[in-house]
Amino acid sequence: MTTTPTGDASSHEPTGDSVVALEPLAAILERSCGLAPGDAAVLARHCVLRDYRPGEAIVREGERASAIHWIAAGRADVCRETASEGQLRLVELHPGAVIGEIAFLRDDPAAAYSATVVAQDGMTGASIPHARLRGDPALQPVSERLARHFGRIAAERLSATTAFTAEAMSAAIARERRLARHLSVVIMLMAVFVVLSNSRPDLGRALAALELGEVAFTSLFYFVYVGAIGVVFRWLIRALGEAPEALGLQLHDWRRQLAAGLAWSLPGLVVAAAMRAWLYPREPVLAIHARDGGEALLTPAALALLVGYVVVLCPVQEYITRAGVQAPILNAFGASRARLGIVVSTLVAAVTFGAMHIAYGVWPVLLTTLVGIYWGIAFVHTRSVVAISTSHVVLGVAAFYWFGLIR
Repeated sequence: MTTTPTGDASSHEPTGDSVVALEPLAAILERSCGLAPGDAAVLARHCVLRDYRPGEAIVREGERASAIHWIAAGRADVCRETASEGQLRLVELHPGAVIGEIAFLRDDPAAAYSATVVAQDGMTGASIPHARLRGDPALQPVSERLARHFGRIAAERLSATTAFTAEAMSAAIARERRLARHLSVVIMLMAVFVVLSNSRPDLGRALAALELGEVAFTSLFYFVYVGAIGVVFRWLIRALGEAPEALGLQLHDWRRQLAAGLAWSLPGLVVAAAMRAWLYPREPVLAIHARDGGEALLTPAALALLVGYVVVLCPVQEYITRAGVQAPILNAFGASRARLGIVVSTLVAAVTFGAMHIAYGVWPVLLTTLVGIYWGIAFVHTRSVVAISTSHVVLGVAAFYWFGLIR
């Protein structure tokens, strides 16, 4: 690392390979600060040139701002520490960029740098202390012109920041309103589903003339309702205006998504096998279990229900639960409140999934809600409806045959 008090940036060779050629510092200051050639030459003679190693900090966020710096050659990154994301890279600086101009305008000894600036390969900086710039009579005209120039820059940044903030706030408010309307419709649909599920016995008696068995009637009820709610949710999801990838609906790289779904199925299969061995110790774990009084699980009606379950019910239920409920809530919280978003979105989606099984009674609702929490966690990691649908199919089919859920 070298330090050279000079007005000519080409008077020494900086470290690193990214700098091909350097122009005189006076020319850089004249161009970037709007100075007259004579003023730029005076300022350049009072600056100190310094080479920085790659990754070395030129200034650090929070430290006292005592000097102004210019990028004489090479590039640097402006970084800011955040509570949730750690250090974020905000912008890249090029030759002529100034660092610390706001602190100079404040003329406050306690002023601090608002960000960390880190050198890239082959970066050379030029700096001058605030005290010298203000205290040297020869630099007084230059100091006044720099103050006016920096003031114009600050005003332009403030105007741009105000416009950006207003647009961002407007977009955020509109998005939150869309999400509120979306969740209101979700709640109403779940309420309608609960009412219809409770009236299922009455509906069964009304359709008694069709002589449908339990399996056939259950198939008809769920296929019609879940199909209808899936159509409504397709409209709701399109109204959100979010990219399919943000909702977990991407279809590219489907092999990886299927593999992820199978991987997340393994812990569930282990738990289900343990429950099966505990509940039915006299039966082989992999044997088909048919509940007393239930229809045989290999009848045409049962197999038709199984095919519909795999092809229609599992994908549609996960489309509703993940893309229609969990993903929008998760996205609304954003990176700054990611942990809270994970908890809230997972619980709301799990309750929604559990409500879809209200027709089977309280215990099935509780069980499916717990399973919904597990799949909610899996969705946070995979962000893929395909992966969760795959796990739903695997665990659902296992539950059908291990616990005799088809009746």
